[in-house]
Amino acid sequence: MSRNDDVVEQNAATTTTTSSTTIRNRADPFLVACRCFSFLTSLAAILCIAVNGASS
Repeated sequence: MSRNDDVVEQNAATTTTTSSTTIRNRADPFLVACRCFSFLTSLAAILCIAVNGASS
């Protein structure tokens, strides 16, 4: 009988951890800022290459 109780407790613990991980669906603001900065840096690098090629 104690084995069945252990299984029930393990299932309850599993549902608790899965529900807490599904709550967080929003992206981290720091990661969004880093992604935007990375995009702007890439755009500036491409622009520099284009201007450098046009001026030569």
